[in-house]
Amino acid sequence: MQTYKKTLDFIESLNLQSGQTYRGTCPVCSRKNTFTVEVNMGKVVWNCYSASCSAKGAKDVGYTRADIGKILQEKRQAMSTSPERDTTFSMPPYFAQYENDGWAKEWLAKHNFYLDDQDPLYKYLRVDVRNNRLVFLCRDPYKNEWVDAVGRSNTDKPKWLRYGESGKGFFYYDAFYLQPTAIVVTEDALSAVCISRATPSVVGYALMGTSMSDEQRAFLSKSDLPIIICLDRDAQDKALKMKRDMPSESTTMVYMPTDDLKYGHEEDIANLTKLINNC
Repeated sequence: MQTYKKTLDFIESLNLQSGQTYRGTCPVCSRKNTFTVEVNMGKVVWNCYSASCSAKGAKDVGYTRADIGKILQEKRQAMSTSPERDTTFSMPPYFAQYENDGWAKEWLAKHNFYLDDQDPLYKYLRVDVRNNRLVFLCRDPYKNEWVDAVGRSNTDKPKWLRYGESGKGFFYYDAFYLQPTAIVVTEDALSAVCISRATPSVVGYALMGTSMSDEQRAFLSKSDLPIIICLDRDAQDKALKMKRDMPSESTTMVYMPTDDLKYGHEEDIANLTKLINNC
């Protein structure tokens, strides 16, 4: 353990950036030009080539913005050499305007959502009349356009259904009259809405699952706001990995809620508010 710490301290003192390498004297066995370090794509890897030395290992250090840009660039290049896949989102003809009645109204009411025509959430909602789903539209705030949609079923499985192929998340900001102070990342759209409505000046961002796509990571990394990843308790290992994979320049934290955020428990709201205020 002491050798491992000594090695990490030495590597940290090199202050290598992503894409850089080092070759020189080993901090463990002191042999010259046997010790190598490479930092690339969120990971630092080191090795001593002396047969009698045990200095060898790897450690996740988190992606930089440059790493994420490289990932997306490689993905674009791969797509350019393969048949083009159109991810443009078109509103399906069976999406109807949300009417404040029926099962969708009752389902929202179970989560303490009572809407009128002036409610900011109203414009994000549609009803899939063909598949009987309450639809949450996904907006790109930078382009101010609808880029995807996710629908919640009243009875059928899967509970949540994504309609488009953008890979983007559901962005919701309730207090448009305030300067946002943080982004809280959730699993589902209703949780994102709930935290934004319960905590003024907080942006809710739903992954629509428990995995973060490259597109979602790139979107979040554009912002200078603190990011709090708040997934259900059974997905905490994934939340911690997401934190490690975020750019090192981003202020990213993980909060473990007492229950699903969509239920708006006072303890979770109070803890998140305190966490945001201390950022």
